[in-house]
Amino acid sequence: MAKRWDTLLVALLLIAGFLLRAWDIATLPLGYSDEEITTLRLAESIRNGNIQVFFDTQTSGTESFFPILIAGTKIVVGDGFFVMRFLPLMASLLTMALTFAVARRLFGRGVGFIALLAMLTGIWPVIAARTVTETSLSGLMMLIVLAAALKAFHLGRQIRPLPPATAPYTVLAIAMSAAAYEHYTGLMAGIGIFIFVVYLRYTHQSVSRYLWWNSSYAILLATILGLPYFISVLRNPTYSGPYIFIAERPSSIIAFIESIGRTILGFFWLEAGDKNPAHNVPGLPLISFIEPVILAFGIYSAFRLRRHANYGLLLIFFVLGLLPDLWFDEGPDYRALSFVSPLIYIIIGLGVFELIRFFKQSDLPASLHRLKEQKGWLAWPAPVVYLAVVLMLLDFGANFLRLRDNLFTNWSDRQDMQAAYHTNLGEIAYYLENNADGPPVSICATQINNRESDSRLLEWMLHRENIPFRVANCNTDLILTAGGQPMRLLFVDTEQRNAVPAPLLEWIHLAEPLQNTSLPDGVGWLLNAEQALADKGGQLTALSTLYYPRTAGQAFETVRLPFRFNSSLTLIGIEPVSTQPEFEPGDVLTIVSYWRIDGPLPDDIGVFVRLHDTPQSSPYNEINGFSVETDRLRPRDVVIQVGYLILPDTLREQEYLLTLGVYEGHPTNQLPIYNPDVYQLRGNYLQISQPILIRTED
Repeated sequence: MAKRWDTLLVALLLIAGFLLRAWDIATLPLGYSDEEITTLRLAESIRNGNIQVFFDTQTSGTESFFPILIAGTKIVVGDGFFVMRFLPLMASLLTMALTFAVARRLFGRGVGFIALLAMLTGIWPVIAARTVTETSLSGLMMLIVLAAALKAFHLGRQIRPLPPATAPYTVLAIAMSAAAYEHYTGLMAGIGIFIFVVYLRYTHQSVSRYLWWNSSYAILLATILGLPYFISVLRNPTYSGPYIFIAERPSSIIAFIESIGRTILGFFWLEAGDKNPAHNVPGLPLISFIEPVILAFGIYSAFRLRRHANYGLLLIFFVLGLLPDLWFDEGPDYRALSFVSPLIYIIIGLGVFELIRFFKQSDLPASLHRLKEQKGWLAWPAPVVYLAVVLMLLDFGANFLRLRDNLFTNWSDRQDMQAAYHTNLGEIAYYLENNADGPPVSICATQINNRESDSRLLEWMLHRENIPFRVANCNTDLILTAGGQPMRLLFVDTEQRNAVPAPLLEWIHLAEPLQNTSLPDGVGWLLNAEQALADKGGQLTALSTLYYPRTAGQAFETVRLPFRFNSSLTLIGIEPVSTQPEFEPGDVLTIVSYWRIDGPLPDDIGVFVRLHDTPQSSPYNEINGFSVETDRLRPRDVVIQVGYLILPDTLREQEYLLTLGVYEGHPTNQLPIYNPDVYQLRGNYLQISQPILIRTED
């Protein structure tokens, strides 16, 4: 009967922990951190067939184990916040279950219950459950190694001298190598098992004599399985995960001592926790309230009873798990402590029971002797147990309130957290996910056409596929969808709207704020420019004059607008360059051109404007670009492009001309110009009719 109640209580705690970790998991945090973006980028690379042991990222390499799992997840169920965080969420649930299982086997079910209760509202375990990085698996991998070791060594509260079996040692070897492949802190698992075997030898534990052979077999097999890992470290040490121990080493002995102090304070001292908003509510300690005292007593008890194999194993893994963060110069870092995180809660559970044992065995003052004379449910040490239960429940309640106030209420409102998780993009992704139907969407982004562009991040944040949206850098280009019909204009950076150049701002001023949306103020706008664009098209036809290339002495031949450069891109016209008749060196020419999309465009297409004295000569200056993501454009979309051409100081006093054209790949690879009336090749540029007359000071 008691076993059934135990199972029910564990199930209830696991369900509560799962619900707490799953609460708002798709919107808290509403975005991806730089570390998560790196993981998703590596997963894309793996999907494309680029599989390595380590990938070169930032100060050290990143192991491929976790990105491979994410790549598999993306293949099966796609992208999106919830989908990407489902694997860490399940890992967190398994971590809680294994924490209880390991604690119960080593120290009894009471320690397991308290460890599970303390972990339930732990700040880092809850954040790790919604973090798409390898650290979300580190604690689980460590527990798998521990669970395999307990089975292999016949270790529980005591170690038994039973004959070893090959299968558990094989599982232990696989678990040790997998932990190393998952994260550099996983190396501590293999080192811990080796030290534990040596510990068993030199503390003369009562074990089977065959244990030494089987342990050697497990360590050798783990080494063989880890050969690709070690070879990769030797071939490219700076790309490997362990290189972080060199890249972030303390600069001096004093710095090392300070790092130790910061790690210790990060466990309990207010504002001394991890300052990185992607890992923590900045400054919040790992544990709080009475837990630091209990943890300290648990560590003391484990050290005092270190000659018992169960305490020795716990102490070895705990000390090794602390080493990465103790070593790093910029601690505390909860990522580095992720390996040891479950053990912290096991030691808290151990500390509670060791405190109860301490009071049970201690002599009470004379005034309290009557407590030992009580019978029934008050029989000694029942009052101590009741007090411990009350204190742990109060601690659980206080930690729950701390978690609610700091994580679920305040974390998402912090500006440093919003910047760390790119929530400006997350807000747009959330809006698009829930408002895919409606007018077309044009997004003014800051990062385009690179491996971590804003649109790429949006795709990773969206679960629904084929949500159409256009993307442009509105510092130079603005997309009007479907010939200017009503569209939604979204700004990734609200400050960018104020920095848009005047020719584009005239169009944006036609927009009105979107109403009743989840978007922050200034992000979403509704723009209807159909009539204004139609009027502008008529004006450009009358005001824009361009010529085909000509030879000396040949008459100018006017280009009929709109002019199609290829089957997919048509020039509607250009604004007059300027109304002033003369210019001086250093002046800036504003070139505004209008382009209609008629079909699919190459990714690397661009528009050039060049300043010449003769078209055949090298340009004195030029502007090149097309800051839109061409694969997202649709027929009838219009791109308004603004470019600024600086007149060099070296120009002489004479007349210059401007040429305009389209290139693919590189500006020297210009698309040919055909006269559509006779389909005759006429060159590779068009000449803007307005001459540029330079006057210099005498």
